[in-house]
Amino acid sequence: MERVMISAYSNISSSAYSMNNYNSNTFSKNEAQKNHSESRLTGIYEVASRYDVTNISKNEMASMSKELYSLGEISLKEHAVLSFDSDAKELNATGFLTESNSQNKYNLLDEYNARIKLNQEFAEQDNIINNTKILESLMKLDSIKSGPFDLKV
Repeated sequence: MERVMISAYSNISSSAYSMNNYNSNTFSKNEAQKNHSESRLTGIYEVASRYDVTNISKNEMASMSKELYSLGEISLKEHAVLSFDSDAKELNATGFLTESNSQNKYNLLDEYNARIKLNQEFAEQDNIINNTKILESLMKLDSIKSGPFDLKV
């Protein structure tokens, strides 16, 4: 009889340990997710502080795209389009629909609005979706750079 009680106590103790271990692992996982989110948000702020999407060179655009992809802010396909997109026949010799300014820099908000408009004219649904996602990311960077925000994760 005593043996059964020890065995039963052992199971309860083991269950309690498992529950504590579960809570500890869950807490650690939640903390890791929170830290990752904070790190990603910090990274996005840093990208926004380094690049002006309304006045950006091709090299800066490629670097920014790589950073956004590394942060998980844009997909690989969006990174490819944002970094270099020479497939569109309608683009001028520079690879853009819009003209650069006197410093050979571009306004990406205007550029992607122009691309979306052109995609709509030709009913290019996949391009509309991809370019809209890119435009949304660019608008996010522009709004972070333009205004004081207190974003919480």
